[in-house]
Amino acid sequence: MHMKGIVLWLMGVPLIVIILLYMFVF
Repeated sequence: MHMKGIVLWLMGVPLIVIILLYMFVF
């Protein structure tokens, strides 16, 4: 199990979604 990989994935996906939403709105 790669706990760090899972944590980075769980934190990275919402970050990408926020960036995409920010780029879409602005």
